[in-house]
Amino acid sequence: SGEKSSAIRVAFIETLRMILNGEPLTGESGSEFVIRVAEDFISRREKSRIDKARSSVGKVIEKRYRKLESLMDAMGKDMNQSEKAVDYKKRADLLLANIFRVKPGMKEMEVEDWENGGGAVRIPLDPQTAPQIQVENLYKRYRKLKRAGEIAHERRRAVESEIEELDIMLENLSKADSVEEIEKVREQAEFHGLIFRSVKDEHGRGKQEKKRGRGLESGERFQVHPHRYRSNDGFLILAGTGDRSNEALRHLSRPDDVWLHVRDIPGAHVYIITRGKEVPDSTIREAAMVAVWHSKAKYGSNVPVDYTRAKYIDPIPSAGPGHVRFRRERTIRVTPDEKRIEMMAMMAGDDGRKG
Repeated sequence: SGEKSSAIRVAFIETLRMILNGEPLTGESGSEFVIRVAEDFISRREKSRIDKARSSVGKVIEKRYRKLESLMDAMGKDMNQSEKAVDYKKRADLLLANIFRVKPGMKEMEVEDWENGGGAVRIPLDPQTAPQIQVENLYKRYRKLKRAGEIAHERRRAVESEIEELDIMLENLSKADSVEEIEKVREQAEFHGLIFRSVKDEHGRGKQEKKRGRGLESGERFQVHPHRYRSNDGFLILAGTGDRSNEALRHLSRPDDVWLHVRDIPGAHVYIITRGKEVPDSTIREAAMVAVWHSKAKYGSNVPVDYTRAKYIDPIPSAGPGHVRFRRERTIRVTPDEKRIEMMAMMAGDDGRKG
């Protein structure tokens, strides 16, 4: 092979150098020494390739891991704060029940706590704000903290699921002892939308997928970074950002992934990354909402969305990138829920809801 020829050439040069310098060849014949040095050169070169590939994939996974750990910390704070929500509601209830006793300029008031055997409780007051407004503010604070806690609990399950997946990837990466095995880990990272690879356009020209690009220009790199969502069941959902992005996602998808698109209306191609798992109906419905949100029907209701396995998606010849025909589809009707979509984007560490 070319690599072996290179190694032998390097070894031969090294042998000549040692002979010219009068250095011993450790009892080996010239040919044996050349072969040994060549094999050592190949081994070191292969190790360098493996280390470089491992580092490249590892950096991407570890970056996502650190982001998820930060999310977990933030969610822990939200859940701790949500525990205080009941205190705000209790203060609001007690103040409302005793609002007739509030006098102008009062900074606090002692009331009877009927939930705890009638003991006395002091409620701080704002003398500059009307009692009714103070009650409303306490209830608002209660609802805000309560909702933050609910969102944090829902997000935590999805984030924990993704962290487990990253743990598996990092373990596989550490055990990999060949470039081929590292490539398998890279493919796992592709499933999660962490890494994007080169794909070809409709003319067979190589294009490079990048998270940050300069837009679509003939013969240049273009941006295909999809919107990322995480379903409540923990499935990654990717939505294309244009024809080129839709085409890139088609290349990245695996046969058992689920493809969705709003029926007869322009919009993003959406994929559920299944990793070979059965996709629950709830995730199908959430992904369908994403498809509607990234379409001309985003503010519609009861919008039909077709879905099928990615293996039943085929490009339409001469129709340009992102144009496909599909079969064996099923249809679901959904009305997008903006708050739900926003939470799914947050769970995936994206802001795709802007659509």
